[in-house]
Amino acid sequence: ATQMLESMTNNPRPTRAEASDVANAVLDGADCVMLSGETAKGSYPREAVTMMAQVCREAESAAYIKAVASDMTLSLPHPLSINDSVAKSVVDAATAHDAKLIITLTSSGASARLISKFRPRCPIMVVARDAHIGAASNLNRGCIPFFYPVEKPADGLDVEARFEFAMQIAKKLGLAQEGDTAIFAYGWQTGVASLANFKMVTVGTEFQQSIAVASEGLAALCDFTLPESFAVGAVRAPGKATHEAMQAASQDVPTILLHQAMLDIYSEPAKRRGTGIICTIGPKTKSVEMITELRKCGLNVVRMNFSHGSYEYHGEVIANARKSFEEEPLDGRLLAIALDTKGPEIRTGMTTDGGNVELKKGGTITVTVDPQFKDACSSELVYMDYANLPKVIAVDGIIFVDDGLLGLKVLAIDVAAGTLTCEVLNAGLLGSKKGCNLPEVDVDLPALSEKDKADLAFGVEQNVDMIFASFIRKAQDVRDVRARLVECDPVIGQRIRIISKIENHEGMRNFDEILAETDGVMVARGDLGIEIPSEKVFLAQKMMIAKCNMAGKPVICATQMLESMTNNPRPTRAEASDVANAVLDGADCVMLSGETAKGSYPREAVTMMAQVCREAESAIFHKAVASDMLTVAKYPLGSSDSVAAAVVEAATNADAKLIVTLTATGTSARLIAKHRPRCPIFVLASDSHVGAALHLHRGCFPFHYPYDRTDGDDDERFAYALKMIKVIGLACVGDLLVLAHGWQSGTSSLNSFKLVRLA
Repeated sequence: ATQMLESMTNNPRPTRAEASDVANAVLDGADCVMLSGETAKGSYPREAVTMMAQVCREAESAAYIKAVASDMTLSLPHPLSINDSVAKSVVDAATAHDAKLIITLTSSGASARLISKFRPRCPIMVVARDAHIGAASNLNRGCIPFFYPVEKPADGLDVEARFEFAMQIAKKLGLAQEGDTAIFAYGWQTGVASLANFKMVTVGTEFQQSIAVASEGLAALCDFTLPESFAVGAVRAPGKATHEAMQAASQDVPTILLHQAMLDIYSEPAKRRGTGIICTIGPKTKSVEMITELRKCGLNVVRMNFSHGSYEYHGEVIANARKSFEEEPLDGRLLAIALDTKGPEIRTGMTTDGGNVELKKGGTITVTVDPQFKDACSSELVYMDYANLPKVIAVDGIIFVDDGLLGLKVLAIDVAAGTLTCEVLNAGLLGSKKGCNLPEVDVDLPALSEKDKADLAFGVEQNVDMIFASFIRKAQDVRDVRARLVECDPVIGQRIRIISKIENHEGMRNFDEILAETDGVMVARGDLGIEIPSEKVFLAQKMMIAKCNMAGKPVICATQMLESMTNNPRPTRAEASDVANAVLDGADCVMLSGETAKGSYPREAVTMMAQVCREAESAIFHKAVASDMLTVAKYPLGSSDSVAAAVVEAATNADAKLIVTLTATGTSARLIAKHRPRCPIFVLASDSHVGAALHLHRGCFPFHYPYDRTDGDDDERFAYALKMIKVIGLACVGDLLVLAHGWQSGTSSLNSFKLVRLA
């Protein structure tokens, strides 16, 4: 206020300084600007008001909404009040999805004030029963208040009528048009200063279900009054933990440096682990009893390596895994099954006597692609099963054999004879059927060999949950895998998730196109660590994990994570740190290979991996994660993605114990997991295979809904979920939960959530 457009008391135009002053007041965050003499006694009151309005509109358009939201996120105390949590989520979703309007109902003005606090980019239409309360909302940035002239009914149930009133006015005044997105924000009880409900709608569509009343079954399990459990603006005392993910003191600081400085080795980790653990099952661990033991230690996904073993063997593993779950469901979390393909790999032939052949450093050896020598490998000649090898490699190129233990440098090439003359770069033993790598060479092997095609058909027949597709080099490879799966069975083949293993330079160069096509990614550090220098593997890992996080697709970190535990009961310090840093980088899952397939300490390896994951998850700086996701998001987001982000915001800010979501396709759970909530996501899936595959996503606890679905059964399913949650101890009476779902059951939608207390 004061002298904002002072010169317009006597002039029809302001000075440049005055116009800038008004604009900077708006950019600084002022809710209102005031004219004094300009309208009280000036000669140009209409012009002054018009100019003030025009400058405000320009300044509001120039506000950097992402920075405002990021600053708010980093500066907020934790936990927020319930009302504040929902208000912030409403605004974040409106911004992310480019909503045209937020509509809120108010008796006290509280909901409008709270939403305005978080500075939405779209207008806030305020429908007030009291004209004076509504008028006072003009003090809050973005609020457009209207008076609702109908008396409150005796039962107080007029939420839908008031929203319908608001929609009619919005369309009439041009605040929203048919097809625009609008967000409804309201409380459970009329006349009570509460804000606990959120719903995203499309203007012009009719309400498909009641938005105010819960069924008796669900109501009996929830406390909808939502008393404030924290004072607005209260800051948690340092070191006092109030939810499962500990390191609480380190969360309430503004910077990553301070966060790391406050990490405490004496702080208890999270009780529940959100990172998935994938275990390769071998002869030592394939029994029903052993799989059950590994599940108790932390196993979530059973992996079968199809580079080895017969169909009879793998069929036995699948049957035993399912029998383990049937006989001992433990807490009821689903168990997933993954098939890892052999892929287009290159291998040596058999040695002459089947044993090892010694190669000496500096010696010369001939590499041939002639199949007549496939069983005649020696210290002078080695067969490799890639016919085009002489055509794709160049002189001075390097061939690594047996996980890089042997290196061969190409000295000369005879394409006609199909041979290479090579120098042995280091001494070592050459065994039979060893893998070969060609760094920085684009091999022209097909994405799927005949064996791979047969293996995928077996996977479809066995109804596995996911495929780990080896040596994916380009997007077409992923499409080829999907086409083969669908060819085998259109329904199962479309449902199975494809995880692309990135293992060479070509896959790295084409990573963005692969990521766009695939369901998820595995950072397969075994072959990748041979193809690229070891000192660069961490760069590839961080890049791929970050891009997967931004895309909301699961990413697995694999190979030699606890390698020493193949033969030892404890890992090296570097291995434990490696697992922790994979989690801190953002990996959704971590994987054990030889440690559980052939190792002497499989239970200890899984237990150690689970413990490290819990500690690492507790040490994640969630404010920075939320801020980064907000900063890199490409607006507008899809409606379901926007609501998922809002769900996580509300859960994090209100310190919710659990997010509960219903799913038929897995979409809602995947979207919520993308935004990295600090609390677990309880997923109730109609399809057990869809649910099991959600172990790929950080934080998801998938369970199966065992009853037939009916239209409008959301409340029944939520009631089933809440009963299960209480039985297995994921939450207790009085804990705050977020219930997230869509309007229409059976469709990939997520547009509603509510905050409740478990009763």
